[in-house]
Amino acid sequence: MKRRALVVAVAVAAILLVLFVLAVPLIRQARRGAQRNVCLVHLRQITGAKASWAMAENQPADAMPSWADLDPYFYGGTNAMVCPLDPNGSCVTSYEIGRLGRLPRCKIMPHEHAFPKRARVVGMLIVVDEEE
Repeated sequence: MKRRALVVAVAVAAILLVLFVLAVPLIRQARRGAQRNVCLVHLRQITGAKASWAMAENQPADAMPSWADLDPYFYGGTNAMVCPLDPNGSCVTSYEIGRLGRLPRCKIMPHEHAFPKRARVVGMLIVVDEEE
């Protein structure tokens, strides 16, 4: 009887180990996806802040705002605008603002944390053109 209980315990432990081994990559993938989404939300907020700043300050279409210019347009200020993967934890090291009419860019993961190549800025919106 004791031997059977030991076999059952080992079998349960093996099943749990297999489930754990299968779950770890999925959890990592979900975490990377969530970090990417946070970064894209920040990029959208930067685009909106640039447009709001340009309208409020009557700026020309090619103006280049600074982080100090955009600070009032973020809830929590620019300190909240940090890429989740940025070890320095600063908006200046996380994102490149760019000129008006241009999409902002993540400096930490520029290829993974980016809008589609078909994306463009129209006013305060980011429009993604359909593929032909």
